[in-house]
Amino acid sequence: MKKIYSPIILFPLVISILSAGCGLMERETGTGEEPSKITREERKADKIADKLWEKIQKESYRQNWKMWPGKEAFYPGKEPHGTLLITYVNNVAYDAILNKKERMPPEAIIIKENYTQNKDLASITAIQKIEGFNPDANDWYWVQFGPGGKVMTIEEYGQTTRLAGKIDECINCHSEQSGNDYLFTGSSGGTMFETKKTKAEETEEDEEDKEAEEAHEEAANEKEIAEGIWSKIQIENYRENWKMWPGKEAFSPGKESHGAHGALSTTYLNDTAYDALENKEKQLPHGSILVKEDYTPAKKLTAITVMKKIEEYNPEANDWYWVQYRMDGKVATKKKNGKIMALAGKVSDCSECHARRNNNDYIFTSTLGEEIPEADIKEIKGEMPTDEEIADKIWDTMESEDYQKGWKMWPKKEAFYKGREPHGALLTTYVNGPAYKAIVNKEKQMPDGAIIIKENYTPNKELTSIMVMNKRENYGSEVNDWYWVQYEPDGEVMTMEKEDETITLAGKVEDCIDCHGKKINNDYLYTSSLREFQR
Repeated sequence: MKKIYSPIILFPLVISILSAGCGLMERETGTGEEPSKITREERKADKIADKLWEKIQKESYRQNWKMWPGKEAFYPGKEPHGTLLITYVNNVAYDAILNKKERMPPEAIIIKENYTQNKDLASITAIQKIEGFNPDANDWYWVQFGPGGKVMTIEEYGQTTRLAGKIDECINCHSEQSGNDYLFTGSSGGTMFETKKTKAEETEEDEEDKEAEEAHEEAANEKEIAEGIWSKIQIENYRENWKMWPGKEAFSPGKESHGAHGALSTTYLNDTAYDALENKEKQLPHGSILVKEDYTPAKKLTAITVMKKIEEYNPEANDWYWVQYRMDGKVATKKKNGKIMALAGKVSDCSECHARRNNNDYIFTSTLGEEIPEADIKEIKGEMPTDEEIADKIWDTMESEDYQKGWKMWPKKEAFYKGREPHGALLTTYVNGPAYKAIVNKEKQMPDGAIIIKENYTPNKELTSIMVMNKRENYGSEVNDWYWVQYEPDGEVMTMEKEDETITLAGKVEDCIDCHGKKINNDYLYTSSLREFQR
C-alpha cells in the first residue's frame, strides 16, 4: 500500500513532551498579557502553571534534581520533538523509578528541556501528577513554558489555545503509553539504570522504536489530512454550496440503533460524490466527500462526521478516511480500552460498523447504483415535484427503511386493531422517527418530515391497501402541509372513479381532506389525540 505520509514542519521550534508525544506548532505570548476570553478551566490551569514554575525555580531543579536514570544531558530527541533533550525528575518521581513502581504517585514532576542542534533552549515541558485533576489521563497536568517561564500558545482554526492543563494533543499522543502511566521516556516499572542488552533485546528494541516512529508518522499524517478536509469544507462553504444527499432533507431521522450519529442528521456531499449518485454508480470515486451533521432531537449540533475517499489510502475499507470534528473544528476523541483515541483516519469503530455495508461501498445513507427519484432531483433544483413523483419517493423510502421492521407502531395501537370506514376492518399504523417523537412528546402538531402509514386489512387479515400521510414543508398551508397517498399492496398508486372522472389518490385528495378536516384541531389526525398521549 502506498503511504502518503508527509513531515511535520514545526514553527518556530519543536516541542518535546516526554520524549515522544505531541507535535504542536507553538509560539510564546511574549507580552505577559493573557489572550482574551480565558475560560475558568484555562484560568485554573494557568494558576497551576504559575505555582509550578515558581516551585521548580525555587528548588533550582537543574542543580538539585536528578536526571532521568539512563538519560544523560543532551540526549538525542526524535521528530516531531526536540533535536536534543534533558529530562529532570523530582524526588517523588525518581523514587518511583528507582523502586520500579507501575505508576508515578501524586506530586511527581517531570521536566523536559527542549534544545536545538546548537544547544539553544527552545522550550520547557513539564508534567505534574495532581490527584483528581484528570482521572481520564491518570491525573497528569501538562504545561509548555517558554524559556522565560511564560505559558506558550498555539493557533488552530482561528483560535488561540494555551498549552497548559488538559492539552488534547498531549493526551491523545501519550494515551498510546497509557499502560506505562502515559510516559514515553522509560518504563516506570523497569530497571533504573541501563544495563548491557543482548543482541536479541537490542533488535527487539529497534523494532519497537521503528513501529513507534511509524505510528507517530501515521498519527501526524491523519491529523494533517483532517486539517486539510476541515479547511476545504469551510472555504467551500459546504452548507451553502454543496447539495444534500438526495432524498435526505435537513434533520432527517438518524439511525439511533448504533448510536454513532445524532437523533437527527443533515448530510451534504461534494460534486464528485453527487455526480456519482446521479449517474447511478455503485461506488463513489476518489475525491468524494460526505459531511454528516449530527443533531439532538432539539436540533442542537453535536458533531460533524466526514468520510473522504483517498486513493490508495485504505484499500481494506475501499480507501475511506473517517474523521469526526467538534464544532470548533478540532478532531473529536474517544476513550477506548484505557486509551484516548483521536477519531481520525482508519477509525476502527467506523470501519467495523460500515463494513456491514461493504457491498454498498461502506455507505449506509442509501443504496448506490439506484436511480435518484425525480422528486429529489426537482427539490434539489428548487422545483416542486408532481404528486406522482412524491408518491414514488415515499414508497422508495418505505422500502429502503423497511418500515415494518425499522419503524415503530403508533403508541398504544397494536397490530390489527379495529378500524372503520373508509379504512380497513383491521388496521396497523406505523410512524417514522419524527412522527413518533412528536406523539410521545405531546406536540400539538407533527413536524415536517413526519410520515404515518396505515395498513388496511380485511377481517381475515388480508392486506387491501396502504394509506400514507406525509407532512411536507410548504406543500399547502390550507391542509397543514399534509400530503395523502393510497397504494396497492405492490406499491402502485390507487385510483378511483368519481363523476365519470378517474382520480389518482395522491396529493391533496379531496375526500381525505374533507374527512380529516374535521380534526383540524388535532393536526388532521384521527388515530389519537396528540396532546393526550402519556408515555
